[in-house]
Amino acid sequence: MPNLPTLLQQTAAYIKQRINPLTINKRQLIKLLTPHYSLLTILCSLFTTPFTLLTILSSCSQTSTLDPGDILYTGMRTTHYTTPKANDSKESSHYLTTHEEVEAAIACAPNGAFFGSSYHRTIPYALWIYNAFNTEEPGFSHWMQKTFGKAPVILSEVNPELRVSVAENVLQNRGYFRGKVEYDIINGKPTTTRHDSVLRPHTAKVQYTVNTGPLFTIDSIVYKGFTPAEDSIMRLTPPAIHNGDPFSVADLDAERTRIYNTFRDNGYYYFQQTYLTYLADTVRTPGKVYLQLCKVDSLPPEAERPWVVGKTIIRLRREMMERTDDTLSFRRFKIQYANRPKGDSARITRQNWRKTFRPALRPRVLLADMQMFPGTTFSQTKLRESLSRLTAKGIFQSVDISMTPRADSLDMLIDCVLDKPYDFTFLANYTHKTSGRGGPGLGISFAKRNAFRGAETLSFNLNGNADFAIGNTPGGSATNYDLTADISLEMPRLMLPRGIVPRRRWYVPPSTIARVSFQTLRRTGFFMRNILSAELLYNIQPSESVRHSFSPFTLDYSYVGRVQPAYKELISKSVYMQVANRNLLIPKMRYQYTYISKPGERNPSSLSVSVTEAGAVANLCQTIGGDSWNAKDKKLFRTAYSQFVKLEAEWRKTWMTSPYNKVVAHAFAGYVHPYGNSRYTPFSERYYMGGANDLRGFSTRAVGPGSSYYDNKDEMYLLANGNLKLLASVEYRPRLFGSLYGALFLDAGNVWEVQSRTVPTDITNGNIFDAATSLQPTGLTPATSIFTLKHFANDIAISAGAGIRYDLDFFVIRLDWGFIVHAPYDTGRQGYFNFPSLAKGQCLNFAIGYPF
Repeated sequence: MPNLPTLLQQTAAYIKQRINPLTINKRQLIKLLTPHYSLLTILCSLFTTPFTLLTILSSCSQTSTLDPGDILYTGMRTTHYTTPKANDSKESSHYLTTHEEVEAAIACAPNGAFFGSSYHRTIPYALWIYNAFNTEEPGFSHWMQKTFGKAPVILSEVNPELRVSVAENVLQNRGYFRGKVEYDIINGKPTTTRHDSVLRPHTAKVQYTVNTGPLFTIDSIVYKGFTPAEDSIMRLTPPAIHNGDPFSVADLDAERTRIYNTFRDNGYYYFQQTYLTYLADTVRTPGKVYLQLCKVDSLPPEAERPWVVGKTIIRLRREMMERTDDTLSFRRFKIQYANRPKGDSARITRQNWRKTFRPALRPRVLLADMQMFPGTTFSQTKLRESLSRLTAKGIFQSVDISMTPRADSLDMLIDCVLDKPYDFTFLANYTHKTSGRGGPGLGISFAKRNAFRGAETLSFNLNGNADFAIGNTPGGSATNYDLTADISLEMPRLMLPRGIVPRRRWYVPPSTIARVSFQTLRRTGFFMRNILSAELLYNIQPSESVRHSFSPFTLDYSYVGRVQPAYKELISKSVYMQVANRNLLIPKMRYQYTYISKPGERNPSSLSVSVTEAGAVANLCQTIGGDSWNAKDKKLFRTAYSQFVKLEAEWRKTWMTSPYNKVVAHAFAGYVHPYGNSRYTPFSERYYMGGANDLRGFSTRAVGPGSSYYDNKDEMYLLANGNLKLLASVEYRPRLFGSLYGALFLDAGNVWEVQSRTVPTDITNGNIFDAATSLQPTGLTPATSIFTLKHFANDIAISAGAGIRYDLDFFVIRLDWGFIVHAPYDTGRQGYFNFPSLAKGQCLNFAIGYPF
């Protein structure tokens, strides 16, 4: 039987030959179409199948497949909570945490749950599919049921009795010893089902009632059975519980874990957390708990004394089962490795001896990550840090550290198995653009681990993409392409001359990254652009919270060549196109300081400060060569280079109001100042405002500078920016239910020009491809763009709004709706709250990740 396209073609040809549209009647039409009855049946089924499927699904009851006696669970009614008033903020926070844990204990999502909510439902289409295609026989229906359907959630499977028991246990563990949880079953309307003809309720909701009762607090805690030495060790870290705190089993476990970790960090290798036990008295004082923390009786002798590290052996292998026959002995450790030539008859000469009998990794690279050495006291934290650092190098397949007891010490064995030395990746793709052009793309990536026996990673990437006109798309047969090649070397140490950086043990071993990339973009009939980038970067982390990043050399060089006359004529009509096609050379250096709160802090904060300087070294070299320091538009590589100073500071603070709700504040300040060789700041280094990550009530580049406003898109892109930016935001992020979070936010900020200068309002004069940092300026900066304290309050743009975030663990999907509260420009409305109409004064932003 011919396939469907063939049948369609045959039918069209047959009708065209045999039918006269002017004389055909009903009898002739039936006679002509009868041989093609099978084709008409197929076409009708194609048009009617979606409607038939919707009819089948909608006709299927949610309870049609329930067995007699089963009840479909349709969610929870609002839970009623009864609790005494909290005496202080500590008890209030404790209650909020308890509330979240109780909700987690009783929560159960029904069919069609809205973002995993136990209270709200949407259309349970998966349940409808399950009921419509309910069969155990293999075939299409069974495949539909298993692939797209979901079995009904039965009330007996929800088991409210068990959930009540778990919730009451949660209350007791949180100090509500007299807490009580009850539930009610709220039945639906009586109905019949396919398997149950009796008229009775087949759906039900569950409503819980929680009465927490009074909260018990800790009256006092006493530590008994510890020696003076052990007592002094326990005092090295702050306690997790205090007098007057709400009673909580989680806090008691935290205190026991603190003592266990403190002992283990001070040499008590065999000490276990189970050696600590609590005695609680709730009768002595009403509403209070008297606690005693003591050691269990009959502890093993080895658990009651500290241990030191003895012999240390580092075993270095290329494969898991490789034998380590060679040994290098040092004063405090040994390295076992296998690097002999294969075969007993391998010829060893003086020239290859040094290369043959050496480990695959330099010993000092391993020592840089080790936190414990022979003769030092055992520390669990240092052991974990050593293991983490070795694993983070990225050159090992597996790393294991084991301790073996001796008479008076612990021997340490560090077993490292190297990963495969080479990585090779080949990617191929095809891209189709909305402009109607498309084409293939290829990518090749090559990386070598441990490239020079120092845990270095050498990477090389080559990517190419081409696109051409498809079908009748304008552009003819012209083919465009772009090629990108980059090479980088990452080294786990500072590549600097000795004496510049003091010798010390860093919290994280410093790293040096050198990267060079080159890109060529060809647009047939228009231009060819070459982009060269190079960077040398040093990363240093002296402590857990402080990080330093310094780039003494960064080069961004973009040069447009082979410009066709047709393209020059085209871009002469667009300011935007002229700005985008300037030659650009920016040689700069940058330093960044970052502070991040230690992990585990309830209200963490972060601060980042950076300083960027461009062009000073190049100008200095030319000044030594005889040029004037203040001479303008001096060139390197036939292109004028930029010279500026850029200062930036960013602050972020989080306040946790409950385990799932938080308030986040964010502030940013940045200023860039051109000097020396440059009259203007490079366009790529200037600031703009608006969009999904700052002023969310305004579109991108719709604000500033100052109280200026530009309607034209070309002018907005070119002029709506400044060299000073101030921004502040605050956002409340409550958890709605499941993985869905809400947001209420307020943003304020703007960009300004600090001083009056000419701006590139007309760039049609001169050859723009010979200018790197500026265009041909003819206009002056409007007074409305200049920063002044007098107009500062009115120049601050303010927007507010609400949003939702869906947390997928590995990233967050964000949707924010913002509206204008105050616009710094004239909107046609009087007063400070001069927001325009709703249609013109709001903005919807869709993004991935949080704004700050």
